[in-house]
Formats: sequence, C-alpha cells, structure tokens
Amino acid sequence: MTCCIAISINNCSLAAADTRIGLEHDGTRTNHDGPHSLSVDVASLGRTLTLPYRYRKIRLISDGWAVCAGEFASATSILDLLKQHGAILFTQARGLLVGNEPLLRRVTSETGIAREQLLETVILGAPRGTATAGWTLSLRPGDGRTHRRVDGFSISWPHAVPQKDRTTAEAALRSTLQNSNSSTLPLEYAKAMGRVISVAARFAPDVGPFIQIGETVTAATQGSRSIYFEGLTDELLSLNEPDFKQRCEVAA
Repeated sequence: MTCCIAISINNCSLAAADTRIGLEHDGTRTNHDGPHSLSVDVASLGRTLTLPYRYRKIRLISDGWAVCAGEFASATSILDLLKQHGAILFTQARGLLVGNEPLLRRVTSETGIAREQLLETVILGAPRGTATAGWTLSLRPGDGRTHRRVDGFSISWPHAVPQKDRTTAEAALRSTLQNSNSSTLPLEYAKAMGRVISVAARFAPDVGPFIQIGETVTAATQGSRSIYFEGLTDELLSLNEPDFKQRCEVAA
C-alpha cells in the first residue's frame, strides 16, 4: 500500500505520495517507480493501459490537492474525474463519487478492476483553507473512512509501518507545519512530508524511492501559487532553497 499525505493548514493545501505501482504478471509481482511512464498490455481488456509517471497519485483540483491510495488504475481515473469537475470540497467529492453506480461500471469496464477492489480505493482531499476543510473519502457507501478531517491532516500509512514509528513521524510533521519559517514554507513543507514517506519506505516494500509533491501556498504579498515537485525522496531531503525552487514547476 502506498504512503500518501493530504493536509489543509494555514490557508494552504499540501499533498505528497510515493510513485510505486505494484504489477502482477504471469504469477509474479513487479514494482514500477518511474521516472518514466509505463505501458502495460492488459489481456482482459484487449488493449494497452498507459501508467503515467507525472502526477501519478496526486492532482491539483481547483485551489487544492487530492491524492489516491489503493489500486492505481481505478484511483487515477477517480482523480481525473474530480479534477474535471473541480470537486475539491468534501460535499462536492462525496456527491460525485459515493454510490455512483454508472461511475463504478465505467471504471471497472475501462480498467478491468473488480468492483470490490475498486470500492477499496480511498481519496484524501486538501482544499486550500482552514484545517476543517480536509477530508478522506471511500467509494463504498457507509464506509467509516469517509469523513471530514477536523484537523485537516490525513496520512495513508502502509500496514507494515509500526504504530510507534507512525506516531513519531506524524508528531514531527505537525511540529514542522506549525513552526515553519514563512520565507521558506514550500521547502520546509516538502521536506517534512518527505521525511514521513522516508519512514514508510524503511518498513514497507510497497513504498518506492521517488516522491511527488503538490503545494498551494498563500503568501501575504504574492497571493496563492501552486507548485509541483518530483524526484528521489533522499534527494529532496538534501536540497537547499535555491535548488528546490529551480526543481519546482508551476502546477497544472
């Protein structure tokens, strides 16, 4: 299971995820991390699916970010649908996705994914705004994982990560978010999320070495701006401010 993060805090929206996808082929499992897209022949569909690398598990939606956890082919279809409708608020996303039988039929037909597996998909949303804007959403009606995040803070951890390590990593992340230097917010936020994903990668083989980060940050003098970063997690953690700015791009 992937490690992904979505946070609404200080009128900002933050998202991060590793890029690893697990693929089953001829009875064996292989991992694909990137940094390039991958085309896969799907016999059950009689065609080829392209698994993109850029924005693999995260999307800029309206003025916030969403990230997916679960089976990749179906989850990315759901992120694309949210982006198409600009559905970043909890009520918008829930109304669009939960109990949407035509959507379930279409995604299962397009991806070849079993309905039950699709229903295990979880989306984490971080609208730019107050902490109470954050949310977690399952496609399964009545699923307890569907709710607003009253603290705006959502992390999907792989099961292999021990609880004590999760707690320590989350406490460090919260501390960084609450005490960051306003002049270097994007880099500090990115490194804080990178350290969480680095912890997950130590324990979980499902978490790969590459990370993708989206941030919509509000500055008093510049308004809000959205940036996207991709690269190796270890490399991110060693970057200085000028190098980080050079590696980032305007998010799309």
